[in-house]
Amino acid sequence: MPNYGRVATLGLTPADGLGLVDGRIVNPDGTRSPIVHQYDRHPALLQAVHARWGQGYPARRRERPRTSGDRLNRLRESLRRRLPELR
Repeated sequence: MPNYGRVATLGLTPADGLGLVDGRIVNPDGTRSPIVHQYDRHPALLQAVHARWGQGYPARRRERPRTSGDRLNRLRESLRRRLPELR
């Protein structure tokens, strides 16, 4: 299905092609989609959408504080899922 129809998926769309008019996201082709997915991948869009629609909800931060031990544990768990079990 073509992107920017009823649903716009913006995760991999370059930010310079997107715009805002009256707090609504404008697609690179100039249209507006009723449903916008992955707008939170673009900080400017996330801030604008939250300012228009998210009143009363706390702003969400995408990044989590991580420690070096957390990265090592995540890598270890990832490898365990992918490697065959030794018997």
